Amino acid sequence: MSYHLDVGKLVDSIKYSPEANIQFEVHISKECSIPPGGKVRVKSNFGVYNIPETHYLYFKGIQTNIGISTKEGVFKNDSFGYIYVTIYNSSVEERMIPSEMHLGWVLVRSYSDFTNIDDKDSW
Repeated sequence: MSYHLDVGKLVDSIKYSPEANIQFEVHISKECSIPPGGKVRVKSNFGVYNIPETHYLYFKGIQTNIGISTKEGVFKNDSFGYIYVTIYNSSVEERMIPSEMHLGWVLVRSYSDFTNIDDKDSW
């Protein structure tokens, strides 16, 4: 099953606080194999669009005990569509990644403005 997130609508519809922890699970859309010491870029089941300029999305990856890990990073605000995740295999064996395997989380965060500080609040 695939999901699409309208980030702008989400931010507008809830009373968002910078401390809020909004996150969504991301899974692989179909199974694949990764050679030993290799990496592969796969399509996830999660799509995003309409990211407002006041917020950003961060992908938090996973690391397993069998040598599988995913790359973490921040999305550009003009990103849209399905998320593609890079999976690494640090094992000496080929690994089969089953469909719907958990790859990580997408976190919705607001930017912090440190340029507008009152003089009375400065140190």
